[in-house]
Amino acid sequence: MIALSISAACPSPDMLSAISRRVAATAASAATARTAAAASASAAAIRSIAMRSRRCIAAASSSAISAETSRASSRACARICSASAAAASRFALASLPFLWWVGRPRLPWRFVVGYGLAQPVFPAALVEPAIPLAKVIILLRSAGWYALAPLLVYSLWAGWRTSREDDRRLILWAAGAFWAWALISALRGGGDMTDNPRYRVLLLPLAGLAVGWSLDFARRTADRWLWRILAVEGIFLAVFLQWYLSRYLHLGGRLSLPAMGALIAGLSALVLVGGWVYDRLRPPRPSGG
Repeated sequence: MIALSISAACPSPDMLSAISRRVAATAASAATARTAAAASASAAAIRSIAMRSRRCIAAASSSAISAETSRASSRACARICSASAAAASRFALASLPFLWWVGRPRLPWRFVVGYGLAQPVFPAALVEPAIPLAKVIILLRSAGWYALAPLLVYSLWAGWRTSREDDRRLILWAAGAFWAWALISALRGGGDMTDNPRYRVLLLPLAGLAVGWSLDFARRTADRWLWRILAVEGIFLAVFLQWYLSRYLHLGGRLSLPAMGALIAGLSALVLVGGWVYDRLRPPRPSGG
């Protein structure tokens, strides 16, 4: 459109070239030298105007093509964004009824998160009846989680205690990211023994990094806190194992959940506080971390 406007408003380059040739012929047949010089100068000026006119029209045409291409790209991007927004809105609108007509579970979110982190429960996998294939699968999954979880807790402690700034930043970031994601997964998956492990596996490389480093730290520094954290997990497993034995095999009395929580908390506090007091009474071991 810009090029057409310029072409309509100005003489075409071909017309200017014809005028230039006519002026040059007039200069060749001029009677006096002064008239010939003036005619030659006019012809040169007209040729210069013709060249500038060609460049102007070419530039205008290029600008018009670029502007049209840009507008086409913008329209394509707008269509893609609109389609994506429509798809997202469809899923959002489909979930709106749940906000009004589906009530929340009558459970504190802390209970949901705690039970989600405990899944799959290793004592339940040991005692609960199941077909052999399911028994093997749930035993492997629960044993792997209960072997990994205390080491991930210890990695936070070891990362904080190390004197190397780079190691501290890396390990605290890796372990912290894993535990943050585990909490979110537990809140999302609740007590589902299938969803929680699957979500956690997404950050398994970070967990492996933190656990490997923390085990090396415990070996180099002979840190007692690793064994204390493992003892706390042992208390948890022993109490819940007795509860599942009383539930499925009717062995011994069955404690209520609040009583079990109080028992686990009391024995764990005894281990941790006793370990702290022991470290205060004994000279601290030199740290190589």
